[in-house]
Amino acid sequence: MSYSSSATGILLATGLGTRFAPSGLHNTLLAPLPDGTSIVFQSARRLLAVATKVVTVVRPGAEKIADVLNEAGCVVIFSADAERGMGAALAAVRATSEAEGWLVALGDMPWIEPSSIEAVARPLDAGARHLRDRNALRRRCRRCQRAAGHRSAQRSQVG
Repeated sequence: MSYSSSATGILLATGLGTRFAPSGLHNTLLAPLPDGTSIVFQSARRLLAVATKVVTVVRPGAEKIADVLNEAGCVVIFSADAERGMGAALAAVRATSEAEGWLVALGDMPWIEPSSIEAVARPLDAGARHLRDRNALRRRCRRCQRAAGHRSAQRSQVG
């Protein structure tokens, strides 16, 4: 895959895996795939194939998962609020507020192809470029003390 998104990837890996192992003795995310790679490692690598930066959210006590994600190339954030659900896990990544966009994926979905992630990333990146261009136009207008989006600034932007 040669496409590199400007969006930050967010991989949610906060689940307890109780559907996979109701006893809680085995974590779904660490289960091996047929090639021996863990589910969460494969999920991370697929997201990293498109997003150059991936931040993962794990719950406290999931140090083994954090180690696997660090090995994959992700930044790991521990969230004490993760048990409250995906919304709380997403709130934990407010440290990425400077990102131009976010690609959110789940740690227990290793079969999402990078091409599918890219299909979401390309229009997201195009929208981010549009906003950057619009904000640049507004900055130029402020410099010349005219209203944002005035005609002469729009002409200079085009030509």
